[in-house]
Amino acid sequence: MNAPDVPTHELDVPRVGYVHSWQRTQDEGWVRAALDVYGVPYTYFGDIELRKGGLRAKYDVLVFPHVGGDVQSQVNGIARTGELPLPYRKTEKTPNLGVLDQSDDIRGGMGFEGLTELARFVQEGGTLIVEGSTAAIFPSYGLTPGLVVEQQPNVISPGSILRGMITDKASPLVYGFAGDQVPVFFRNDVVLGAGRAGGFGGGAGPWANLTPMATPPRLSPWQADSAQAGRARTPAAAPELGFGGGGAAAPSTARVVLAFPARADQMLLSGALGGGEALQGKPQLVDSKVGDGHVVSFAVRPYWRWQTQGNYFLGFNAILNWNDLDAGRAGARRPATAQ
Repeated sequence: MNAPDVPTHELDVPRVGYVHSWQRTQDEGWVRAALDVYGVPYTYFGDIELRKGGLRAKYDVLVFPHVGGDVQSQVNGIARTGELPLPYRKTEKTPNLGVLDQSDDIRGGMGFEGLTELARFVQEGGTLIVEGSTAAIFPSYGLTPGLVVEQQPNVISPGSILRGMITDKASPLVYGFAGDQVPVFFRNDVVLGAGRAGGFGGGAGPWANLTPMATPPRLSPWQADSAQAGRARTPAAAPELGFGGGGAAAPSTARVVLAFPARADQMLLSGALGGGEALQGKPQLVDSKVGDGHVVSFAVRPYWRWQTQGNYFLGFNAILNWNDLDAGRAGARRPATAQ
């Protein structure tokens, strides 16, 4: 029996660059482990190298995983205190260093020079993949119009499995994912929204005097995709960021692919969640068209400590379809063609 014809498009193997911060390597190491195990080739380099520019001539895709801290610290990197450089290099006295990367001075981060070069890379047709804290950098500096970071200090999700709703099934980012929902890992790293200025929350806030699990959490029962499950669904297609939280609608080039359910009581699958009302309808995965390229922003953590294998292909799809992310979008320049 012949399989029915379906829309397809050819894949162009990308040149992948992998950006790490010298401030912190544990979380990015889990993303790197996933690429290594599944045989995704990449060039590994520190954020300070972004300042040199010329990124688009060398790479088609840049992966920049979670760093932690606020946006300013992610851009500024390790502080330049004093006159002496801070080397990280293999020597006779430090034979354990410099295995994957090394530098004569790891201070300074990408800086504004590197941020400018990163934006130029996207403008010139590259695809940038960010997750967790790094998903906040571009919207905080106004580089992804219509996408902002919202201050939500009352949200408590210390590392929980929440429900994700597939809001754009035509996006290449969800190729291979059946149904309309998928469990995702969320850890309060960033809350994305639309049309309003925002920032990171701080202080003790709702964490003060919190006794974990003092009150048993109410879990949302996992339901198969059905009319019943559909009651918690966000609209089947959400090409703009004009939902959840109000404010001005985002440009149509911002494509929401995954979002939190429209009701807080339909979010929690495992763990703890407080203040879920602030997440209602908020984006979890956004494909922003910027110039000739794309910024793929994960507010969730698809590569969390080797525990979220079911989400790995959300990131792999972004790499495989780096220059076909407009497939399925109305008016796309490279529409999918039936074969």
